[in-house]
Amino acid sequence: MTLLDLSVDYHARTLFSDGADTLNEVVSAAERAGLAGIAITDTVTTGSDWLRSYGAAVARARARTAVVLHCGVAADILTPDGALDLPSDLPGVDHVAVTSRRLPLPTGPARPVEVRRMLEQGALRPADVVETLVTAYLNALDRVVDRAQAVLAHPFGLLAEIGLTEDDVAEDVLRTLTEGCRAVGAMVQVSERWRCPSVRVTQQFVAAGVRLVAASDAYRARDLGRWEHVSRVAALLQVPVPAPSAAE
Repeated sequence: MTLLDLSVDYHARTLFSDGADTLNEVVSAAERAGLAGIAITDTVTTGSDWLRSYGAAVARARARTAVVLHCGVAADILTPDGALDLPSDLPGVDHVAVTSRRLPLPTGPARPVEVRRMLEQGALRPADVVETLVTAYLNALDRVVDRAQAVLAHPFGLLAEIGLTEDDVAEDVLRTLTEGCRAVGAMVQVSERWRCPSVRVTQQFVAAGVRLVAASDAYRARDLGRWEHVSRVAALLQVPVPAPSAAE
């Protein structure tokens, strides 16, 4: 059974948010790359007012391509209780990718440089950072699961930016995350751009019965379906790896 399907790229950005190319250009690039599907996953904030147009544009694009198109959004976690920078209305959206580009502390989300300073000063321990992330991940996923398919984007990707690694994730904490994702039916991205999670972590997700999805998290259409880290993880998991041709 294929546990990590590389024929579908589950995180493609467009000009609707912070991508470099139009939706049509992204779809065309996916066709050239031989991808069977892509998840359009543009970044939102609570103030994003373009979602209705966005959902309608993806619906129109579906009629013009054989590539299966999913319509989603990515939203940052703001607080440990899982509050997201997410609009209240999600017309046409079928999945929400929960992201953590900053550490969600009770005082507000902290940038990586701020977290490094707190670690250096002893105000935080590595274990505190990891436990805070996992708690926030699970709370955020629980908040979106009744609204759309919940997706955990690049789990632990933030650790590298603050000088930690996935080796700092204790087994019991990792088990809490994997079991929590399974409980709410969340999918987990294996991210090319963030080069995470590691084989060790993905193995735990697989063992827990959590669905993994490949995600380029590409800003440019030309990078869709170009797998290096993701292919390596899939091979080490001994998972059959489809090999769509990459767009030149």
